Amino acid sequence: MCSDMKWVNQITSVCNKLKKLIYIIKQLRDILAPKDIRLFYLALVESQITYGLIGWGGAYDNILSLRQTCQNTIIKVAIKKDRRYPTEKIFKEFNVLNIKNLYFKISILYIKKHNILSPLNHGVNTRYALNKYSQLWPKKTGCRMVFDFIGTQIFNSMPTYLANMPFPLFKKHITHWLMYECDVT
Repeated sequence: MCSDMKWVNQITSVCNKLKKLIYIIKQLRDILAPKDIRLFYLALVESQITYGLIGWGGAYDNILSLRQTCQNTIIKVAIKKDRRYPTEKIFKEFNVLNIKNLYFKISILYIKKHNILSPLNHGVNTRYALNKYSQLWPKKTGCRMVFDFIGTQIFNSMPTYLANMPFPLFKKHITHWLMYECDVT
């Protein structure tokens, strides 16, 4: 086994790449319009953040905190806010998702696209079983953030109108739902 095969090493290397973009964003924010800065962020920063997210997104918070801090710094630089500005507000102002919600989004999209969901059928007609999907409960609590488990759990909590949308429409609406309406943490 390779000694570099640890999430911490992989996340640190991506964070080092992201830190190099801070200077570029600082220079571009005075030249470009805010919507263009957001496009730059989505193209270069968020693509780096989401790289391999379905694999490492369920890692513990102490491992993900470095990447989350890096994302917070980049967004604060992009929207010209002080580094002590409240982090909760920057995501809604910049209209992007934090790392945890990006992981939720990718998990849900993967499950919906590959049709992994199986309807809940336990033989008894209950209100809970209506429009819900079964999920296999992991034996260890550390596995409860694995993409198929957390994706099914979030999918069960979303409104029926959203869950029944065709995939292209679903893809457009899921970000808004995760940002403003979802209460899964």
